[in-house]
Amino acid sequence: MSIKVNIEFLAKDSEKAAKRGDLIIIIDALRCCSSIVTALANGAEAIIPVKTLREAYRIHARNPKYLLAGERGGLKPRGFDLGNSPLEYTSERVHGKIILLTTTSGTTAITRS
Repeated sequence: MSIKVNIEFLAKDSEKAAKRGDLIIIIDALRCCSSIVTALANGAEAIIPVKTLREAYRIHARNPKYLLAGERGGLKPRGFDLGNSPLEYTSERVHGKIILLTTTSGTTAITRS
């Protein structure tokens, strides 16, 4: 029995993998996935990955108790509660919260998969 493994390096490639029917594992070890793991370890109720800032703002407008988190080009967007550093996802900030997370690369790959 042989197993074929495809390795893709860009967020846009996850969409191609999904169309092929591949089992997809997203690893964005520098920021996005580290922030997700840290938030969950510190008691966040849920992380909702979203592709665009517009979508994040729209969902937040309907659910103002959700935390807005993420980055664009490495910078925290206007009005966001958290950036994209795992150090920001402390228990005091995220415990019991639902977090809307949008990033330049990581959540783009997740939402395309």
